[in-house]
Amino acid sequence: MLSKIGSSSTISTLDISQSEIKPKTIESLSYAIIYQIQEVISDYQNYPQFQKYEEDPERLNPFNRYKTPSIEIGSYLKRIVKYSYLEESTLIISLIYLDRYCEVTKLILSNENIYWLLLISILQALKYNEDENFSDAQYAKIGGVSLEELKELEVEFLLGIQFTLFIDEDDFRSYDVYLSKFDDMM
Repeated sequence: MLSKIGSSSTISTLDISQSEIKPKTIESLSYAIIYQIQEVISDYQNYPQFQKYEEDPERLNPFNRYKTPSIEIGSYLKRIVKYSYLEESTLIISLIYLDRYCEVTKLILSNENIYWLLLISILQALKYNEDENFSDAQYAKIGGVSLEELKELEVEFLLGIQFTLFIDEDDFRSYDVYLSKFDDMM
């Protein structure tokens, strides 16, 4: 789990997009997310019990099956952001989905699976939060996977989060505040 912070109030997605949260640039959010992901992966790699758990065939899922791209993870996220034209709120929602998936499935983030988890969490956040989206074929091209692979990963992800796409306001704000602490690092 990256930064799960819970609460109980609820609002619609439109309210989240128009909330009175300090505006951030997509670049600063991307940096904050990548920084946090790299910290989590680094922490897992420093503990042998996590490596053993990750290698367990019972834990292997579609996000661990595909070849890792040769591009660095920060550049990969920048590519997705550049060609997807997503809103800042969508990027925050994607991090909540990513946390949700790892929490429910007990999947350990690694350099092998983070690319695909990031792609699919952003895709789900785009579909949930934004009115206009590209086709799945376009997102597959942006993410560097085939359309069939994208669909397989999307189904796995939705099953993993138990189709729970709604984000309550307090969770959204908690993640937004958490990511704000990285603004000074840029």
